[in-house]
This record gives sequence, structure tokens and C-alpha cells, in this order.
Amino acid sequence: MLDKKSTPDRLYCAIDSLTAPGDTVQFITTSVLPAYPLLVQLDLKPASRYLTCFPIAFSYDGVSLGTNETFPYNSVRERSPVEADFLRELFEDLRTRRPKVIAVADRIHTQACPADFYIQDYVTQLPEFAYIAENYTQLGEFNSYQLYVRN
Repeated sequence: MLDKKSTPDRLYCAIDSLTAPGDTVQFITTSVLPAYPLLVQLDLKPASRYLTCFPIAFSYDGVSLGTNETFPYNSVRERSPVEADFLRELFEDLRTRRPKVIAVADRIHTQACPADFYIQDYVTQLPEFAYIAENYTQLGEFNSYQLYVRN
């Protein structure tokens, strides 16, 4: 339920139309907003042990664009223990809890990440993303979040 003064935005309306109270939803972003208060307002449960995906920001602190003007996301072998543990646990949670919707921050700067770091680009280049690609349909962009809906 929204505050009477608030107008629901496209993201809120989309998630509301795709879920029922008690469903699990996962936001992949380093920011608390918009996951909270949206999950509370719609009586939804987070699908991960992580309130936000803050370990992403820790793993890329101080990193900037590479020489070829692309962001140097870590390969599996280059991952720090923090990044490796976070990704293992996040995707374990997604496989176990099977959220109805996964919302991934797209072309917005997310809290504490480097200027040219985009979470959507980061997530889709991960080998672990195959789980989402195989089990979810990409619905489109809503308020700078790509929505993936469970098949």
C-alpha cells in the first residue's frame, strides 16, 4: 500500500501486477531504494540473505574504465574472496527461493560503485547469469531496472 500522497511509478506497478502478497522478489543493486519500501508496501519477501548487493561495491572500489573504454569486470579467476562468496550465496539463494521477479539496476549509477560500473552489464556477463537466462523472461526496463519474470 502506498502513502496516499504517493503516485505509484512504473516499477511499483509492474511488480505489483506480477506478484501476490508473500511472493519473493530480488533486487540486484547496491542501493536500498527502491527495494525498500516497495517490498514492504506490497507485502513481498526478499529472495536473498542480502538486503542489498553491497559486496559488489566493495569488490570494485577504486576500479575505473579499462584502456579499451569498457569496464574491467572480474573474470571468475580474478574474483576476490568477498566477490566469489557473495555471488555463490546470491545465486544459491535465487535457485533455492526462486523469486517471482528479479529486478536488476540498469543504466543508473548505484550507490558506492565506480562511475562507469553498471550492475546490469556486470550481472549479464557472469557465468552464473545462465540460471536467470534459462529460468526467467526479461520483461523490459522499468524506472532504470530490468525486470526478469520467472517462467
